[in-house]
Amino acid sequence: MPLTMAFPRAYIPSTALLRALSRSARPPCPFARRIPTQCLRGKTSKASKASKPKKEMPKENPYQKEFDEAARAAGTTAPKLPVPKAEAESYQDMLDHGLSAIRWLAETTPGKYEYVDSIESEEDFKRFKKRDAMLEENFANPDYDSTELDIMTLTDLMNHPCYRHIREDIREIRDWVANKPKEEEEIRALERKVEKEVTDMLAEPKMKVHEFFQEMIDDPEFSEVRADLIDVQSRWAESDFKVDPNEMVTAMNMLGEKLEAMPVVQRKIAERAASGDDWKADYDKEMKEYEKLVKEADEDEERERREEEEDEELEWETEGTTIRIDKLIADVERLLDAMGGQKDLKRDLRELRAEDPFEDTRYELEEGVNWERLAREVNSGIEKLKRGPDLDESDPELKAKVDKIMDDPQLFEKLSFIAEIIKERKKDITTFSGNAPDPETLPDSELTTVGNQLKVAMKDPEHRAAIRGLRVKLHPPFNVHPDVRHLNYALTLAYCGANDDIRRIIWRCYYKARNLPTLLQNIPNDSWDLIWYSQAVTWRGNQNRQAHLELLLKDLASIGKDGPPTKPVDVGKQKPQLDDPNSPMQQALRLALQAKAEFERKRAAESTLLLESGT
Repeated sequence: MPLTMAFPRAYIPSTALLRALSRSARPPCPFARRIPTQCLRGKTSKASKASKPKKEMPKENPYQKEFDEAARAAGTTAPKLPVPKAEAESYQDMLDHGLSAIRWLAETTPGKYEYVDSIESEEDFKRFKKRDAMLEENFANPDYDSTELDIMTLTDLMNHPCYRHIREDIREIRDWVANKPKEEEEIRALERKVEKEVTDMLAEPKMKVHEFFQEMIDDPEFSEVRADLIDVQSRWAESDFKVDPNEMVTAMNMLGEKLEAMPVVQRKIAERAASGDDWKADYDKEMKEYEKLVKEADEDEERERREEEEDEELEWETEGTTIRIDKLIADVERLLDAMGGQKDLKRDLRELRAEDPFEDTRYELEEGVNWERLAREVNSGIEKLKRGPDLDESDPELKAKVDKIMDDPQLFEKLSFIAEIIKERKKDITTFSGNAPDPETLPDSELTTVGNQLKVAMKDPEHRAAIRGLRVKLHPPFNVHPDVRHLNYALTLAYCGANDDIRRIIWRCYYKARNLPTLLQNIPNDSWDLIWYSQAVTWRGNQNRQAHLELLLKDLASIGKDGPPTKPVDVGKQKPQLDDPNSPMQQALRLALQAKAEFERKRAAESTLLLESGT
């Protein structure tokens, strides 16, 4: 029997239900407690009713165990530290928990503690709270910018007494981290500027080539290759000089072959050649110059790479040589022990192994010039000059030379002429504003040529690194410009020596290269100092000193600098003043002049002795 489903119909309440609902309600009891109304809709669970668990606080202070261990080691009893009731959210919470201050100390030496940091105000609490939040974010987020956190951490390291000996190094790292975003933004802005300048520079020749194609398309004499010209022109408009598409090169080669076969092209080439406009020769010349610049740039890059490799090889060789020398000295010591003697020689070998070859240099770099030691050396030199070499009066060659000089009838006229020349030269020398060293008192290493000094400097890794730091590096295509290469060479010469010729070379190279795009922005600070102070000297040959300095100030102001990176005031603070007659430098110079006078007096006495012996 099939089942039948009843059709739905409207619900009609019964008469009893309607009668019950219509009755009046019973008055409520005034003493009964009202049951709260459930406002939650739907099914509820125990998980939804459960509240957020509170963070359990420790039953004792976290530092209590460390205090107890320290007290047991000292044989005393540690006091009970206050137990935190909740996590402090402000400095006022610390005060409410019974903590007025938190201080950190560090044991710098056994038994001596020094202050590191503390929380004693609301600002200190916010600083620590901010650093903790930044640390958590840095660990949780790999893309977090930790520049501010790094600066705060390095600042704390600077203030830590255990890192007092490297405080200046940490300061340099902190300054580098703080300036890194600014430098990166400057580099990006410079790259955008260079890219725009390169685009603008290449847009003009690109437009000229486009117009040249259009003139050929409009010329009825080139109707045979009009389709090829339109195709090459469209490809040329889509090119950007950065990519060399093969299709465009192939199309241009095919077009060139067709144009060379046309009589009209041959006729126009002959007309231009007859008029003296040899465009092909000019084009070949420009291409050769460009290839030469590219080749020089590649050679410079290869030379720099080779220099870096030589630096690394030299470091390895130096380290290996030191190891071999130490091994050789150790073998000699074992040999002397086996022979059983030579205590003095063994002591000398031990001193040789413990000797620091750079001790004198390090002392001079750290302490500066020791003027007392310099004065003692000058005085010892004077004593040696006073004693002088012993003359061998029985030398026949010397006697023959003296006789030849005395036989000259114009001897006294020549001597008076030489005296006048020496007098004039001394007068010219005194016109210089500074005190130049006497070449007779200088060592041989300081009397060599600039070229030899450059060769010696290039063998030292530190000097090579310093010279590389002076170079001006530009982005392509300006890095292959000859003026940049000449300026870098002039700065290298200035590193090895200072004279009026080098000063003029620096100025000529700088003046020719200063108008190159982005050159002023890429000159290092040390190079700015070299250029500035080379033109600031008051030498007699520097007659345009004021004009040069004004132009340099203008160029420095154009890149946001108010003068040379190293100010003259700072230079004066670091070096002794030459104008003070009682300064150590002036005293040393007076001693040197006295030594020179003694030397001249000794030579005059020797000449007189020779003359008397000849007569």
